Amino acid sequence: MLKRLPQVAFLVKDLDDGKELYRRHLGMETCHSEDLTSYGLKNAVLPAGNGTFIELLQPTSADSAAARYLERRGEAPYMLIFETNEYDRLIPNLKSLGVRLTEKPATGDYRHAFIHPSSANGAFLEVIEVTSGDNPWPAAGPDWQTLARQPLTKQIRQTAVLVRDLDT
Repeated sequence: MLKRLPQVAFLVKDLDDGKELYRRHLGMETCHSEDLTSYGLKNAVLPAGNGTFIELLQPTSADSAAARYLERRGEAPYMLIFETNEYDRLIPNLKSLGVRLTEKPATGDYRHAFIHPSSANGAFLEVIEVTSGDNPWPAAGPDWQTLARQPLTKQIRQTAVLVRDLDT
């Protein structure tokens, strides 16, 4: 039901410093930025190659969930963003399994849901289904395909999540 892992988000204390680090060491340039005020964040999305992305998130509100996470764990991976093309099957299935999630209103380009860390062994997950045929990954902005130059990386191929207990 999950198609691929196109985006990994990292929390940073300073967005400009984070962007510079990825530019200098990995050749990644920002293709999209926005203020995500409803989440108390601002972001920068950087192409990592082959339709995969690194998202840098800086808390803008001290009382946001991301700010609390950053305070507890420091700059770190924060969220894995998965793509599905079976949203109507996946979300009811997750609910039937007792997975705690929050569905967000669909935009013109995609619909998405967040899976709460308590249901994902401490990991924060998002599932997105792209609904617009014009842009294969709207979360990277409308022009990422023309703005993105080839970074030194080829793509995100895998990631690991550190958990306290694999059995719970």
